[in-house]
Amino acid sequence: MQLAAGTSRVETLVADFGDAPQLFELAISRSGLAPTDNDRNGLWVAPRPAGRVAVIARDAFQGAFFARMLRTQGLEVVSMVPGRAPFTLDGWLGFDGIVLLDVPAISLNTAQHRQIEKAVTEHGRGLLLLGGPNSFGPGGYLETALERLSPLSSNIPRETPKVAMVFVLDRSGSMQQPVGSLTRLDIAKHATDAAIRLLNPESQVAIIVFDEAQQVVLPLQEIGDGQAITRSIAGIDAGGGTSMHPGLVEAAAQLGAADSQVKHVIVMTDGLSQPGDFPAAISSLRALAASVSSVAIGQGAGASLVETLATLGGGTFHATQDFEALPSILSQEALLLSEDAVEIGASRPQWIDHSATYLRNLPETMPEVDGFVLTTAKPEATVLLATPDRTGETMPLMATWRYGNGQVTALATQAIGDWAGEWQTLESYPAAWSQMIRQFLPPTEQDGLRITATRVGDSAEIVVRLDEKTRDSAPAPPGLNVRMPELAEPVSLAIAAAQMPGEYRARFSGALPADYIFEATVDETAATVALHMAYPRILDPSASRSGHTYLVNRTGGGTLTTDMPLPRLASGLWVALKGWPAYLLAAIGLFMVELAFRYSSLAQRTLAPRTRRSESVRSQGPTVPPTAPRALALSQ
Repeated sequence: MQLAAGTSRVETLVADFGDAPQLFELAISRSGLAPTDNDRNGLWVAPRPAGRVAVIARDAFQGAFFARMLRTQGLEVVSMVPGRAPFTLDGWLGFDGIVLLDVPAISLNTAQHRQIEKAVTEHGRGLLLLGGPNSFGPGGYLETALERLSPLSSNIPRETPKVAMVFVLDRSGSMQQPVGSLTRLDIAKHATDAAIRLLNPESQVAIIVFDEAQQVVLPLQEIGDGQAITRSIAGIDAGGGTSMHPGLVEAAAQLGAADSQVKHVIVMTDGLSQPGDFPAAISSLRALAASVSSVAIGQGAGASLVETLATLGGGTFHATQDFEALPSILSQEALLLSEDAVEIGASRPQWIDHSATYLRNLPETMPEVDGFVLTTAKPEATVLLATPDRTGETMPLMATWRYGNGQVTALATQAIGDWAGEWQTLESYPAAWSQMIRQFLPPTEQDGLRITATRVGDSAEIVVRLDEKTRDSAPAPPGLNVRMPELAEPVSLAIAAAQMPGEYRARFSGALPADYIFEATVDETAATVALHMAYPRILDPSASRSGHTYLVNRTGGGTLTTDMPLPRLASGLWVALKGWPAYLLAAIGLFMVELAFRYSSLAQRTLAPRTRRSESVRSQGPTVPPTAPRALALSQ
């Protein structure tokens, strides 16, 4: 291809790569000019397995379809329903990437939520959150780890309609049972407070608690700033038995004074209720145009009765063994009551950022979607795709961000299903999802052993890392050798332990240009890496010139180009000449001649007359005692 002036970015797809490492070279030729040593460079690329991907889908058919689509692109995929999902951190770490396909938060318990979060944050696993009518806000992601993980928030900062909502909460003695560092009642109180904060401040709420009798903790009133509600909730404590019927009767009495057209009751219990005329109580609420949802938590809850309340009340029945899921459930109820969190109808997405390489299989003009979930992009997120809602306001559709050591991408519409019908007709659709998933997968490594080689100047720095298990079993540092084209046999390199446990480093310098293959071995395990060094560092046009600039600035000199004549130096300056060795030898020779002359017979003859004259003077003087000359010498 013809390169333009300046920086050029060239992308190409490589097919039929094979299993062995390959050297990819880039050569530049210039018309009318002889080739130079730095007109060619290369990079060794070693193919690695793409890693395992877990696809967890509420709809088993959609999950299997999505998994099959990814397998056609060479990915190893395991499809499962939420009930088959891993329940330990090690189980999640058996996968390199996790896909949640329209999965409600309640389908996975809060321990699994935290395990996914830890797998992403600490272990660098990739996460793909795919939307649908049971995801994000409608899926109860608020107040869960899924909300923290997602670059798209389920909380939508827009004006919501006024509603009237009554919470009927169990405060029986069983609510004192511990859940971690809290009690069941503590979680219920926090969940109620969090749900109320999602409502319009002009909405009306009431809180009723029950044990063997009912008590109105908060009469129906506007939310306002919420401080009075928070104080009322804080004062709730546990009581005795469980009698749900009086609480429902009182809920109807409270809603009788409500001025909102939307009225809703949510009742929560963890135990078996005493008998009562529940159909009559629900009929009274329905006569007020109020709906009733119910939550049965724990093994002791009378699920059959609680489900009947929701069925008769035209609401939603929630059942879980996980008390920590209660904040998500109540927030979901509040969110869905106050606004329609799903847009149904055709909408054409627009790219906000289409520059990423893994998006190149998707067209510049995307087909329409027939539905999406309303979300809000978090401040740190990178929005890739957006679409208008029915009011014309632009809503995020796809976003990504870095979360700890992992990457999370969220899509607020379906990847498989009616909402994405036109998307699924794209010929490049399977490849697009494959590239997107490969993008967020962590690099696969040799179990127990990893080796990297980086060029540093004209040397190679080799780093060998052992995982904890291999480090504990290895009796000595790993072996390290290098294979070079000019040598038939590998050469062993000295390796030194670095500051971090299980990390070893070595430095190697050889002739250039060359390709070096470094191999590290521990017992039966070996890992290799190849490094291509095309020309010396001094020929690298991108090498840093900061050292040269510093020298010029400190000495008051200047920077010359190759076509500029050397400047004439001012007189009186010391200069270094290429003939300095000859001058140095001449100076040493003259010094040796001077020493020889000093101790030669010629030097002695030159000094001899002075000695004779001194002796003649002494012989002509008067006779004096032996000590006299000494005294005279001293006086002189």
